[in-house]
Amino acid sequence: RAETTRREKSEAAAERHQKRLVARLEKLASSNAREREVGRLRRENKEQRGVMREMGEKLAAKEEELAREVAGGARAAKRQRGEVEVSAELGGHVTSRLVQVKQEKREVQEDLEETRENLGYVVLAENARMTQVDDLALLAIASGADSTAVREIKSRRLY
Repeated sequence: RAETTRREKSEAAAERHQKRLVARLEKLASSNAREREVGRLRRENKEQRGVMREMGEKLAAKEEELAREVAGGARAAKRQRGEVEVSAELGGHVTSRLVQVKQEKREVQEDLEETRENLGYVVLAENARMTQVDDLALLAIASGADSTAVREIKSRRLY
């Protein structure tokens, strides 16, 4: 009878231990889902950086075009009137175009700053998740989980 009671207690303890391990592994799986989300955010951020780069290139091209317009306008005014200054009409057009290009440049720079700030948050979140995964892996191994299986789960590619 005493042996049966010990065996029942041992089986109950093993069952409780197994349930705790299952709960921890479920938490680890949930963490993997978060890591996939971080991967998705990384890809999205990369796309945004590409868009920002493209917008910056377009802005630089517009600035060059504007500089050529100003230079060409000045030469045309010299040829036509023999004057050194650009006509008031052309100057007004160039000035309004320059203001427009500068505004676009400011907007692109603001978008770039926001993207960089968001990237910082993504990196912080990813670091926190990886720390959680490492802690859970150590806990699982310490609780008797197969260390090879734990390492295999940790080394899975997210994307």
